[in-house]
Amino acid sequence: MTPVEVDPVPGDAIRVCQDCEANDLQATIDAAPEGAVIVVEGGSWPPLSIIKPVRLVGQQWPLIDAKDEGTGITIAANDVSIEGFDIRNSGRSFDKEDSGIYFEGERTKVLNNRLTEILFGVNGATGHDSVIAGNYIEGQTGISEGLRGDGIKVWYSHRVQIYNNHVTKSRDLLVWYSNESRVYANLVTDSRYGFHFMNSDDGEAAGNQMVNNSVGIYIMYGKRFTIKDNLLQNSRGPSGHGIGLKEVDGFEVTGNVIYNNRIGIYNDNSPFSMNTYGIFHDNLIAYNDSGIGILPSARANIYYQNSFVENLEHVVVLGEGALSEQNTWSQNGLGNYWSDYTGYDADADGIGDLPFRSAAMTEQLRRSHPQLQLFRFSLAETAVDFAAEAMPLFKTDALLEDAYPLVKPVLPQNAPDVWQENTINRTSVVSISLIVGVAASMWWATKPVRAASKQMEAA
Repeated sequence: MTPVEVDPVPGDAIRVCQDCEANDLQATIDAAPEGAVIVVEGGSWPPLSIIKPVRLVGQQWPLIDAKDEGTGITIAANDVSIEGFDIRNSGRSFDKEDSGIYFEGERTKVLNNRLTEILFGVNGATGHDSVIAGNYIEGQTGISEGLRGDGIKVWYSHRVQIYNNHVTKSRDLLVWYSNESRVYANLVTDSRYGFHFMNSDDGEAAGNQMVNNSVGIYIMYGKRFTIKDNLLQNSRGPSGHGIGLKEVDGFEVTGNVIYNNRIGIYNDNSPFSMNTYGIFHDNLIAYNDSGIGILPSARANIYYQNSFVENLEHVVVLGEGALSEQNTWSQNGLGNYWSDYTGYDADADGIGDLPFRSAAMTEQLRRSHPQLQLFRFSLAETAVDFAAEAMPLFKTDALLEDAYPLVKPVLPQNAPDVWQENTINRTSVVSISLIVGVAASMWWATKPVRAASKQMEAA
């Protein structure tokens, strides 16, 4: 990730190096006045403890090596900044939460550091108005995912900003009991939870790339959240959710690319309270096993201008019961694009002239017999669905109905660039574009035939 911009170093900064007169970093910090700027020029240094407001600026990547014991840098003061350090080899105690950097202080800044072979990466509590940005964080290698610590963890830290970090081989990235947090432009790979928000209100997750994790973004027990312009790809762990929502009120999910997950969007009883809504629009939900997995208790969700492309199942109800009729599949005359829509657009207004109905016989059979996924896209499946359409005896009730289906997909405009950072297979992106383009062309080319067929049926 690109380093974030930092303030210039003032001319009166204190300089520390191993060949300088000031060659004991901890002693220099202890003796410095509050608010001092201390420049550390390379070298290797033991773990640090900071109990006053100071700014540490590393040049030439000074190394803080914990040597497999305890925490690299411990901060117990407000207004501390750590910039440009290489921090390695924390201890492995979960009880003590051994970390690369641990802070308890408001307005803490952790900027442009490298943290490797650490249990917890950047770990903060009561750090209101803090900033964690531009860091590379890699967990301890050679241990299983569940035994790693959290790459970034903040607890009870309101208005925290977490951006432009690259986190890999971590367990979770946690934002707990922290209101008005902004998490944006981060890359998280090969971890368990890309970001997990819990009991936090008024948050935003924007422009992040969550790739090859068990879960992309998961929000529990929050209010007024925005999830926008993110890439959620290859969430294939036991949960396998690109985006997960559990008992969340008043949220908006927009402009995301949700690609090749077990479940693209998982909805458990959200929104939770009466007179609140969940809004999903302008998302590309493509090549997931299930585009949306929704519990029967979830209601008051509004879906429009989303593009459902070649998911094994676009929408599936998880658990016993039917999909709530209080969910809406259009807004102001705009529905969603469904790649298996078989209707037509005779008047060329971009809206299908027939509703989209998710009512295939094989879909209903798969809900009660998941082992039938083996026959997905087979001739047997095609034959069963054809028979059900041809003979009213086999008609099934629709899982959902979109009265205003779009005949062309709506692709997100501001989601992360999927051509960079190897975050998405280039061939796969091209295939999505080709399939969408070919499908749109076929509908357009066959419009006169469909219109004539409609007239014959009417006659």
